[in-house]
Amino acid sequence: MDFAPVPALVKIVLLVVGAVVAAVALRGTPARDRHDLWLLVIAGTVVLPLAGLLFPAYFFKLPATWVAIAAPRSSRGAVLLGLVWAAGAVVTALRLVPGLVALRRIRARATGLRRPDAAEVLATAGRLAGVARPVTLLVSEAVRVPATWGVRNPVVALPAAAAHWSVERLRLVLLHELLHVRRRDVLVEILLEAVTVVFWFHPAVWLAAGQLRLERERTCDEAVIDTGARASDYCAHLVEIMRAAAHGSGIVVGAGMAAPSTLEYRVRALLDEPRGREPRRFPLRALVIVAGAAAIYGLGMLTPCLHVP
Repeated sequence: MDFAPVPALVKIVLLVVGAVVAAVALRGTPARDRHDLWLLVIAGTVVLPLAGLLFPAYFFKLPATWVAIAAPRSSRGAVLLGLVWAAGAVVTALRLVPGLVALRRIRARATGLRRPDAAEVLATAGRLAGVARPVTLLVSEAVRVPATWGVRNPVVALPAAAAHWSVERLRLVLLHELLHVRRRDVLVEILLEAVTVVFWFHPAVWLAAGQLRLERERTCDEAVIDTGARASDYCAHLVEIMRAAAHGSGIVVGAGMAAPSTLEYRVRALLDEPRGREPRRFPLRALVIVAGAAAIYGLGMLTPCLHVP
């Protein structure tokens, strides 16, 4: 018998559906548990297409009527699909260019934060965040909301209004951004961009990437609250920063503290779900990691095939 392997794209769908169910079950737990869950899913999108090389295969037969979804029936069809994928990947990658150009322009034209307490507040936030390495603090008219970028030389950029912020607001903002630095979230963002370029056509991958970004911000929010900040005060600062950004003329770059697409959900989570700020439970986090890895391994072993007459 001849068999045509079903693309791993179906496995990715199953993996994301399972993650959605698991994320619902993890409501009320620390956000970093769900963050780790979605990070495993993103890793799985990379691993599953390579499963044939990494895992022993277990084949089972699917109905012959499903052959249409298996693979193109001709080399011409395969070439056409390849060209469509390449064109989509190029377009998806090109969408990143304006942001990269903007980052270079901001870095070149921005200035330091001109206020006498800037160095002291940055040092305090660094101690609370656990960041010991140097971080460049910039202010720019082109930045609407606080943002962080850079892997080897991290940069925190603030809007021009930061020169007039209260000490508390400045400290909380810098603490949030420095938590991104400590967690090396920029590396995760690079991975997300690479995965979405490769799987530009796959809605499940975009869903997983969006959930990972959301839980990343919630993780930093909860870490700020864990340092002793009041959730109501912190949320008030988030809302005020976003309100000012709505009337600004700058752009949103990097990992924005008050990104419009996540703000409402994050504020509600902090104010309405106090269980999300309970002490971290390592066994549960370990269980999430083990279960996620087992799911990826299990899906990688299963290789459904279609009988080709």
